[in-house]
Amino acid sequence: MENDQALVFIKRSPHGDDGDYIQLSEVGGLHWDNRTGGYNESTGRYYVMGYINEEDLNQLNISCSGRHDYSRNGIKICLMKTKTSTAVWNLVLQQAGDDPNPKRPPCTQTILCLLSENPPAMQRAEIRRQLLERGFEPKTIRSAIKTMTKDNRIILEGSCFSPKQIIALPEH
Repeated sequence: MENDQALVFIKRSPHGDDGDYIQLSEVGGLHWDNRTGGYNESTGRYYVMGYINEEDLNQLNISCSGRHDYSRNGIKICLMKTKTSTAVWNLVLQQAGDDPNPKRPPCTQTILCLLSENPPAMQRAEIRRQLLERGFEPKTIRSAIKTMTKDNRIILEGSCFSPKQIIALPEH
C-alpha cells in the first residue's frame, strides 16, 4: 500500500472529541510523544504524533486551539490506531518506530499490589513516589485513588491534600 492511498485517522489530542481522516502522505514528522500540540498537555501515555500544514487542517473536521508555531513543523496532531486500518498502522509504525509505552499493569492494580506487599496501610506520599517511579502520571494516580475509593477497594484516612494521608485496604 502506498502512503498516498493510505488514510489515517487524526485528532489534535487523543482525548479530543473531533477527528478526521487524512492521507498518511500529508502527515510529516511521525514520532512517539506524550504531550499534545496547542495546549501542550500530558496525554498520560505515548501516542504517535505528527504534523500537518494549516491548509490541510482547515479542510478537516478538527477544531484547533491556534496555539502552535506554523513556521517550524506545522500543526501537531495525534494519529489514532483504533480508527486506522491495520495495514496503514503498520506503515505508521515503520516511520514512528516501536511503541515506547511500558507494558505494565494498570495503576489501580499496582496500588492494590503495593498495599498487599506492605503493611496494610501506606502514606499517600509513599504510594505516589513508587507509582511515579514506575512511570505513572500524577493525573492517573489521582484518578485511580478516587475511583478505588468510590468502589470501596481502598479506604482513605485524613485529608486528601496531605501527603501523610493513609491509604489502606478495607478489612474483610
